[in-house]
Amino acid sequence: MDIAVSIYIFLILAVQPFYNTNGYAQIGTDKGRFYIGVLYLMAPVCTGLLLLLFIGRTKLQRLSLTDMAALAFAAAVGVSYMFSDYKKEALWGTRGWFVGTLPLLGMLYFYFLISRYYERLNLTAYVFLPASLAVYIWAIINRMGHYPEFLKPASGFISTIGNTNWFAGYITATYFVGAGLLYAYMTMPVQRGKKRSRPAIILLAIYTVIGAVALYMQGSDSGRVAGIAVCLLLIWHMLKESQSHKRYAKLVPISVAVLLFVLFCAALINTLSGGIYTEGTDNVYISQTFLLNDKWASSRGATWSIALQIFAAQPPLHKLFGLGADCFSMYLYDNGSAALLEH
Repeated sequence: MDIAVSIYIFLILAVQPFYNTNGYAQIGTDKGRFYIGVLYLMAPVCTGLLLLLFIGRTKLQRLSLTDMAALAFAAAVGVSYMFSDYKKEALWGTRGWFVGTLPLLGMLYFYFLISRYYERLNLTAYVFLPASLAVYIWAIINRMGHYPEFLKPASGFISTIGNTNWFAGYITATYFVGAGLLYAYMTMPVQRGKKRSRPAIILLAIYTVIGAVALYMQGSDSGRVAGIAVCLLLIWHMLKESQSHKRYAKLVPISVAVLLFVLFCAALINTLSGGIYTEGTDNVYISQTFLLNDKWASSRGATWSIALQIFAAQPPLHKLFGLGADCFSMYLYDNGSAALLEH
């Protein structure tokens, strides 16, 4: 089982980030199809090995809170598919995205395999860290105006991941794992007579610095906000673990809550007054942040407005379980009003 799961981890962490067949032209579709191919290849193999492991074994591991949350999510995905009006789309997902029922259940399936039967989890870092570091370096080089021949410059695309927002999601999901490893390695107790490995500290520090530069340069504001949030979380954790500064730990969540409340009140007052407090500014960030309309947060205001209207129109069952995995756009184009489509 270890070898099969190791192959899956290598394909997802080290190959998929770089996989494409035609540059940026259909890079999201390529990666979606790649993952489906991995599921076709590895799921039957791992299932066969799992059945062999179960032969003669009746004792099951106790479910953790994370396990129960994963099972609840799997049940919700299944119910959503059963009552979906778009079963063809819901099975694998909308063309070009492929985040349907089977891909989601496949991710959960491998979560349980890795958490229970994979005994080389520490080796994952040797695959994950170099691959993600290469993606970060590629992004920095792109932001300096250099692109390889097979990935020609395209507006809004970066590195080998694709859209800037996709890259923001990738780096916020991966970078802080490496930074967290550095923090954990520097703070964990050391056995008497042993020292921390200096090469390991240097390599993790290099990873952390390069990742921070890529996070700053990548171009997505949501990525920067996520980065700030995780940094605050790390500061809070360090203060909480420190005996001399433990009393200051409560200041972090309180300060963040007060700041968010003040920003929300400012945006609400400006919106209710018709935007008179920001109409004279040339700063796009200020005008979009403090005016809650369709253009808010790079037009996410329009997206959320449409989503809320569609949600409000659904019966209780679909309100709870959705329209089928990755089928929101199908409903919009099939049942959305002309006003919503123009919106």
